[in-house]
Amino acid sequence: MIFQTHSRACRQADLCKKAKVNGKLEAYVIQLACGEAPEGYAGWTLELLKAHELTHGTDPPGNAISG
Repeated sequence: MIFQTHSRACRQADLCKKAKVNGKLEAYVIQLACGEAPEGYAGWTLELLKAHELTHGTDPPGNAISG
């Protein structure tokens, strides 16, 4: 009964959808956001991160993250 209730709650809240971000990508975005901001900006914004994604893609560079 608990599993049925949990399953129904997940469907209703869309909590069971597969994550769109994996750990490696999340680490890369954090590394990027905590690093030096683009020239002319004091820090990274969501808009700048989105623009970076559009120009560079979502795959972290090979040497950006160790491990």
